[in-house]
Amino acid sequence: MTPTSLLPEAAKAAGISFERLLDMLIEFALEGNG
Repeated sequence: MTPTSLLPEAAKAAGISFERLLDMLIEFALEGNG
């Protein structure tokens, strides 16, 4: 993520930790390419 990325801020506002956000992104990527 870049310093100006809004995704981590949106996740934080939704109560999602950065670690969980990364897990979710990886899961979505694997599901989409599996």
